[in-house]
Amino acid sequence: MVASACSGDDARAHPYSTQSAAIGESLSILGWNISVTNLRFDADYVLVDVDASRSQKDGPHAKPGDVRFGLYGALGHPIEANALGGCKDVTSLALQPLSAPTPDRLAGTVCLGPQREGEINAALLYATVSMVGTHAGLWENDD
Repeated sequence: MVASACSGDDARAHPYSTQSAAIGESLSILGWNISVTNLRFDADYVLVDVDASRSQKDGPHAKPGDVRFGLYGALGHPIEANALGGCKDVTSLALQPLSAPTPDRLAGTVCLGPQREGEINAALLYATVSMVGTHAGLWENDD
């Protein structure tokens, strides 16, 4: 029997090859400067508020309809939702669903669920289309 191993510093600066920030901070990803704040549970959903603007006026960027969010943590099943339209089934809450009021801006609340409660470690953002460069972001929940 032969066993071998090697070790060394991991050259990746970010977990899962994503950029990461704390909830409340901003990341420049998918051609957008995106801030995710106010992660909370309400009416069987996890809600996050999103504010985003294009990082470069004429630069490449994900179309708003191609952006999705997910949750990372101790969940019974994966939870993901489209950024736009993800709140369409949430009728019991008074909230402003995420919208694209102008081509270079996203603002509002993203709804993920159903999920009553649980340990949510992070909100994950990614695009449904292939893009050059970093294509996912992770906002870590410090609570």
